[in-house]
Amino acid sequence: PAIFNFSEQQVKTQIKLMLGIGLLQVPIASYQRYVIWAAGRFSGDDVRGTAADSGILSIILICMALVLLGAYMRKQLPAARFFPLFFLLLLPTMINETKATVILLPIGLMTTIVAGSPSGQRMKVFATGLVLLGVFGAILVPVYDYMAAKNPYKNEQHLMDFFTNQKEMEKYMNAKGNAGIGATHAVRRGDQIRVPLEYLAKDPVKLAFGLGIGNASHSNLGEQFTGDYYDLFQFFAVLTFSTVMLE
Repeated sequence: PAIFNFSEQQVKTQIKLMLGIGLLQVPIASYQRYVIWAAGRFSGDDVRGTAADSGILSIILICMALVLLGAYMRKQLPAARFFPLFFLLLLPTMINETKATVILLPIGLMTTIVAGSPSGQRMKVFATGLVLLGVFGAILVPVYDYMAAKNPYKNEQHLMDFFTNQKEMEKYMNAKGNAGIGATHAVRRGDQIRVPLEYLAKDPVKLAFGLGIGNASHSNLGEQFTGDYYDLFQFFAVLTFSTVMLE
């Protein structure tokens, strides 16, 4: 869209294709969940549809649901189609136990409403958004709690326990002890953000512009093309946020 002026019909075709790909994730993710349970396993990490990762699948589907919301707000999609499609697209995010959905969906929903509401209808659309979140939460929490109760390895039995229990949240976000630069093992999500930020903050230029594209990444072209900072940050440049911040 930045370099080519697609026609309205072409945009509709693209959106329909993306919607088809999104809906395809529902039966695939459901089957993956069944296979996991049938094998006596419990984690939702392998419920990833055709994506590479369960978290990435959730982000893709949340984005697709928000595109539908935009079409609904602009009266390009009737309510009878919007509401079933919205919840169908988000079904895999309920069964793959991606906790970030609880944070990402409300942020995305409210941002879409603020940016895309027609003039004079913002409060009406905002109320609709709150209803959507309420219904989604009413489905997500019991589903998550049911699956958590089946998992003998989970400490938290309720989704909201995770967000309200500081000890559980700390264990989820940060490794035992302080993970530092040059770590030789996988680190937790909080460390993946904190450590690179602390390193870059020592130099205003690096904080503003990073270390350079590719300088913290491994290269499939060979070791001679691997970034100079890869050995220091290979276990931190896992999150997209961390990689972009570093480079």
